[in-house]
Amino acid sequence: MASQHTLVHGLLVAALVASAGLCIPHAKARPTGHHDGDGISRSLPALRGEQPRGSDFFENFDSYTVGSNVHGQNGWKGWANDPNAGAFVDDAFSSSPSNSLNVTATSDVVHEFDQASGAWVVRAMQYIPTGFTGQSYFIIQNVYNDAGTNLNWSVQVQFDSATGNLINDGGASGGSLPFVTDAWVPIRVEIDLDADTQSFYYDDQLLYSGTWTEEVSGAGTLEIGAIDLFANGASPVYYDDISVTQAVDFAVTLDAPAAGTTSPGMVLIYPVTIENTGLTDDTYDITAVPTSSSWSATPSVTMIVVPAGGSATFDVGHGAPISAELGDSDVMTVTATSLGDPLVQATATITTTVALGDLIFADGFELPGL
Repeated sequence: MASQHTLVHGLLVAALVASAGLCIPHAKARPTGHHDGDGISRSLPALRGEQPRGSDFFENFDSYTVGSNVHGQNGWKGWANDPNAGAFVDDAFSSSPSNSLNVTATSDVVHEFDQASGAWVVRAMQYIPTGFTGQSYFIIQNVYNDAGTNLNWSVQVQFDSATGNLINDGGASGGSLPFVTDAWVPIRVEIDLDADTQSFYYDDQLLYSGTWTEEVSGAGTLEIGAIDLFANGASPVYYDDISVTQAVDFAVTLDAPAAGTTSPGMVLIYPVTIENTGLTDDTYDITAVPTSSSWSATPSVTMIVVPAGGSATFDVGHGAPISAELGDSDVMTVTATSLGDPLVQATATITTTVALGDLIFADGFELPGL
């Protein structure tokens, strides 16, 4: 019943310093986080300007138990507050480690909001697997309530397996694009409640631009009422990293592994993703600083250009001194500073710990590292 038109719903391979004796040391240095589920260091967007009614919202589903129904957790609920319309937390795929939301079959899961002025950006990462069947929906309503009275739709985008396209379903502005399978793709909706406008982007391509109040149902209100992820009986579509944030010209986030291990005298390379969450193309100064002066911290770039709504990845090396002992650690702080507005920054912290590498003896016997 959620659908308006139907009314149904580097590693530097780190070797230990050569030692004399009967063995040749070999260390496995690896960052943890992006693929192991050991956590990430992720900054919140740096924002400037007066905050209108409503507050920023971030959801990555990582704090929930895998297999649990998201209904009743952090404001999520099934349509009409029905747990049977909920969706389940899954770790088969994730944009950021290690969970996402599996929207399938009877899922019609809603999160309400109360933004009623200002400019906002709704973002979500979406994954459609090969073999997807059915018609699944990404919906934003300007009016939602569990009783189902005076409901009103502003965004209703359908993903149709029969055509391989997403369409502005029932929208006055039209619009169609091919959808991508087997990859995480960004969805972005730029909403200006003061100007009564919206623009929907899929994979950074414009699907349509129109009004907020008249695009789908018509005669709507200037509010963000709810996000609705509606499966409509379709096979699984996964969502992750959903956010509703104040739209500003300059904003940035950093996403990096939270921790890793290395060996004395070695440098561990971490990938860091920078995202320009503002409305303006920007250039960023990149710095990396260790807590201890005996450690090193070196970014692969000192300046990077990122278009509005886009992202880029660079590396940062965190090096342990040759004198480091087993268990020693250091916290490295990576900072991105906007050149468009130097008061806008984002930081990520990464902890690197010295661990003993694998020992490979002359006869080939391998003793795993500690």
